[in-house]
Amino acid sequence: MRIAIVGYGRMGHEIEGLATGRGHECVTIDTSNTDARYNELSETSLKGCDVCIDFTQPDSAVTNIEMMAGLGKNMVVGTTGWYRRLPYVKEVVLDNDVGFLWSPNFSIGVNLYFRLVEAAAKLFNNIDDYDIMGYEIHHNGKVDSPSGTAIKIANILIEGINRKNKVEYGMLNRKPDPDEIHFASVRGGSNPGLHTVQFDSPFDTIEMSHQNRSRKGLALGAVLGAEFIKDRKGFYEIEDLIDSLIGG
Repeated sequence: MRIAIVGYGRMGHEIEGLATGRGHECVTIDTSNTDARYNELSETSLKGCDVCIDFTQPDSAVTNIEMMAGLGKNMVVGTTGWYRRLPYVKEVVLDNDVGFLWSPNFSIGVNLYFRLVEAAAKLFNNIDDYDIMGYEIHHNGKVDSPSGTAIKIANILIEGINRKNKVEYGMLNRKPDPDEIHFASVRGGSNPGLHTVQFDSPFDTIEMSHQNRSRKGLALGAVLGAEFIKDRKGFYEIEDLIDSLIGG
């Protein structure tokens, strides 16, 4: 398969290494990185490409999607921050009859972790002795808090546990409300991402964690996504890829 890597930063380099290791040919495209093979997204740079993988910037993602869809290219989009345009992008994908896979987080492990948290929430839903809390740790270069992954986890817990209806992500200078989950954030050091959920009772604690170690997990998910979307048409989310991997 011939893959166009749109955005040749750190993620683009990781994707290239993993994709070539799996026997795929890569074409790199970046408007600002002179190491990329092409400096613009065009019919020429995408010629012969089966799938495009986009990890660029929020302000360019939708324009890139329009261009790739207009040229009939299937695509994997891991760029974040453009989701208010999601209904429009879905129209673009369907109107151009291309395959499209997107996710705010392409880590296979994180997405499996979401499913484990969902299953645990169902188990603890009717056992009132257990309170629920969470925290996440990221390196000192991360500028946002809480992480998007933390928000996703908290939403899963709220949806699965009837006695919890709201989340507090900030400092808590009071007792938490009975229907509240406190999900804290810590920034410091070089940790690439740790997310932990605790189910705690007066008798014991059950803890579930996902520790990220490198961008390679995200890159692998994107490459697996490209293999998944290559011969498909339509609008897909990461859950569809996970279902295909686990046989769901």
